Amino acid sequence: MRSAREIIAHLCALQNEAQRQVLMRFFKTAPGQYGHGDQFLGIKVGQTRAVAKQAKDAPLHEVVELLHSPWHEVRLCGLLLLVARFAQQTQTRRVLCEDAIARRDEIVTLYLRHAERANNWDLVDISAPKILGHWLLLPSALGDKRRILDAQAASDNLWRQRISMVCTWKPLQQGEAAWCLRYAEMHLHHPHDLMHKAVGWMLREMGKRVSMNLLRDFLHQHAHEMPRTALRYAIEKMPPEERQRWLRAGRAQRRTPPNPPVSAVRALCGRGGWRGAAARRKSSDKSSDKSSDKSSDKTVMQQNAVLSLLQAKEAIRAGEVSQALGLSPAGARKVLAKMVANGLIVARGERKARQYCLPEADSAQGSL
Repeated sequence: MRSAREIIAHLCALQNEAQRQVLMRFFKTAPGQYGHGDQFLGIKVGQTRAVAKQAKDAPLHEVVELLHSPWHEVRLCGLLLLVARFAQQTQTRRVLCEDAIARRDEIVTLYLRHAERANNWDLVDISAPKILGHWLLLPSALGDKRRILDAQAASDNLWRQRISMVCTWKPLQQGEAAWCLRYAEMHLHHPHDLMHKAVGWMLREMGKRVSMNLLRDFLHQHAHEMPRTALRYAIEKMPPEERQRWLRAGRAQRRTPPNPPVSAVRALCGRGGWRGAAARRKSSDKSSDKSSDKSSDKTVMQQNAVLSLLQAKEAIRAGEVSQALGLSPAGARKVLAKMVANGLIVARGERKARQYCLPEADSAQGSL
């Protein structure tokens, strides 16, 4: 088999409807999912590899036709042919050969030109390390490799971005971590879960194949901002106790609750908010006058909590204080009125729309 038409016909003859349904679910082809629109014949990877082996002499222009097929397995076959063709030009006796360099560069150029046709994670993972990743380690006449790879990382296309990350696997296998570190930092805040997995996977490989201490250094700098999935993947090969330490450290530094005022109260008063703090203070000071201390402790905690809320927001309403401190609306207004009377805060606006702010915030607003 040398022509794309023959290869496609051979693959179509192997299609399996039951397997096709399984693959469409597995590769997320429903509307709104990352694989939406991808079509499957229902062929197992081993069968596709066997076809690619039979078609190993297919010309590159026929491979391009395979890459533009709507069928997932046909595109996979085309990528496997590119991988095999590239591997032929990396034999030890041909690494420095000018003809081999030109052929490798031709394959890499073709791969990058049609990279968006590797439009699912399996197509990227089966091709990027063995073509682009291996190319990073070999002589080339294409120019600045970093510039070429940066262009993939900066693309708006998810699959090009994943290629830039996953291709660093091959350099990692040879002990080179610089490519991985560069693109892990570049993609650290990527919004897509597939990139979180790719970043974590390559970091894990860096710890496994290059240096676990190098991975720890990266985590010391970035664990607090890493997506949870990326962090879990990265620490997978660490001892269980160390994994738990990293997870706790990442969670503690990254935690950003949806309601910052409640967080401020908890940070100030500890578990149970101001009520819990007042209860703990009461139990630790049995010798004092219980009735007066209870009232005093509660008042101080409530006022400190309100001040903490105002550190997070320029102005607050009684309803926010009621929700954050667990008070009734009347109780919240009473606390705020007492603080206004003592000069701790300032009230602005009519009664129904009244807001409270710190004195300096009020004066700053007046100066504007």
